[in-house]
Amino acid sequence: MLLVFLIMSDSLTFVVVFFGIFFGAAILLSIVVFSAQSRNEKNKREYQLALERIELEKERASKAIIMIPCQYCGGLIPQASTICPNCGAKRV
Repeated sequence: MLLVFLIMSDSLTFVVVFFGIFFGAAILLSIVVFSAQSRNEKNKREYQLALERIELEKERASKAIIMIPCQYCGGLIPQASTICPNCGAKRV
């Protein structure tokens, strides 16, 4: 229908409508591309933050004091300790 109208009208109308449609499509395409890029950047930032949180948790876990039972009295002692604070026995 639009094509019939354009063919029947003068060439200036055809050129104006053609470029209007062309530039409208170009603007819509650029909006879609830029919005996809911004979503991509947001996803990258969220991924980076998640990696940083994982690294912090790993660091925190490595600094945690691990308690083990004393082989003589059964009391809990830090894993790095050489002497039991409960009974004074040396850890083997």
